[in-house]
Amino acid sequence: MTFFFFFFCDGREIFVQDNSVEAGDIFVFRYDGVKLLGLSGCDKKGFGHSTNEEGEAPAEKVTHGQPIQCPVSPYGDDIFRSVLAIRPRNPYFVTKIGKSRLDDLYIPIETIKDFQLDNLSGEMFLIDPQDRKFPVKIIRWKDERVWCSGGWKSLCAVNFVRQEDTCICEFVDGSLSIKFVRGNI
Repeated sequence: MTFFFFFFCDGREIFVQDNSVEAGDIFVFRYDGVKLLGLSGCDKKGFGHSTNEEGEAPAEKVTHGQPIQCPVSPYGDDIFRSVLAIRPRNPYFVTKIGKSRLDDLYIPIETIKDFQLDNLSGEMFLIDPQDRKFPVKIIRWKDERVWCSGGWKSLCAVNFVRQEDTCICEFVDGSLSIKFVRGNI
């Protein structure tokens, strides 16, 4: 395995200002360029120093310290590409806590179909990173939505899960194992 170390000799202040770099931002160096991610794992808006004919950065390219909000795909591609977590081997989905239905965990329809989980029913456990078990009931709505009802609010409370955090939910031995990627701290 080959490692490379990069550092700035000159121009660091300009780069930081032009790209709204904040403590905790992540730089991903690849053979085809550099990617700047916020703590949430989302691309930071305004990355890249570009100038107009007067040598000034265009206003729309510069942000003021706030990473953009990006929707979470059910499979968390950005999180796994940025190496904030390892992609599970079993069926899984990625989610964030919502503002409503705080005690219910929605299982995306894509996950049900892609992993052929049509037989989910009855009861199961949500298991947190400390192996604590939270019982839930599987609820199916007429429109095909599937929810884990009960237990989700307690799991989030004891693990101090916030709306910025991303939850990786992996189906393991009839239970749903939950891991967290923490958002901006």
